[in-house]
Amino acid sequence: MASKFFDSLQLQATVGGHALSGNHASVGVYDFSATGLAGDRFESYIGLRRQVVDETLASVGRILTAQVYEARAELDLLPRLQAGGEVRRTEYSDDNEMNGYSIWFSSVLVPEPHFVKATVLYEFLDAQGENEATGIVLSDGFSADDHPYWSPVNYWRNHFGLHYKHKLSDDVLGRSTPSFFTAGYSFSYDVAEDTVHVFQAGFNMEISNSWIIKVETEFEESDRYRTRDFFGTLLYRW
Repeated sequence: MASKFFDSLQLQATVGGHALSGNHASVGVYDFSATGLAGDRFESYIGLRRQVVDETLASVGRILTAQVYEARAELDLLPRLQAGGEVRRTEYSDDNEMNGYSIWFSSVLVPEPHFVKATVLYEFLDAQGENEATGIVLSDGFSADDHPYWSPVNYWRNHFGLHYKHKLSDDVLGRSTPSFFTAGYSFSYDVAEDTVHVFQAGFNMEISNSWIIKVETEFEESDRYRTRDFFGTLLYRW
C-alpha cells in the first residue's frame, strides 16, 4: 500500500509472510517507509523493515530475522554533482546488532545520449558480535555461538565506480521503451586490504511493439573469489 501527499511526501507499507519448508512456522515480515522531496534538489528517506536473514542455509534453518532501521538523503549540489549519505541499524534475533553508515559523491561527466557518471563511496560497518569459528561445529556448519551471516567489526570500504549508458533510440511517442546499452566498472578496497573489481555490461532493446529483450552480465574478481553472472529476459506486453 502506498499513499502520496502533495507530490512531496510518499508513505509506503508492505506486510507479508515468509514460508519456510519443513516443519518450520512462517515468519511475518514488513516494510514501512516514508520518502520526502524538497523541490528537485533534495530527497530523504526513512524506513523500518523486518526480514528473514537468508545469507546462509544455517541462518535460514535457524529462522533468524533482522529488524532494519535506516535513513538516507540525497542532495544535488550542482547540476552535475550529487552527494548522499545513509545511516543504518540492524538488530538480529540472535541478540546481535550492527550499525553502519555510508557517504557518497556522484558526478555526471558526460550527459545523454552518451551518459557517463562517476561515483565514490565510503562505507563503515560495526557489529556487536563478530564471526567466530569457536566451539563445536553443528550440522549446519556453524557453532552454536557463531552468527551464521556476515557480522564485521570495525569494517570500512572505499569504492569507486564508472557507469556508461548510451541511448540507441528515443521514446518519441512516450509509450514505448527506449533502447540503450550500459557498461560499468567499479573498484573496491577494504580494511582487510582485499580488492574487488566488477565489470558490468548489458542492453535493453525493443525488438517490436510487443517484445522487449534485456540482457545483463557481470564479472567480479577479488583476491578470494570470482563470480560470473549472466541474465537474460524476454518481455511481452499487450
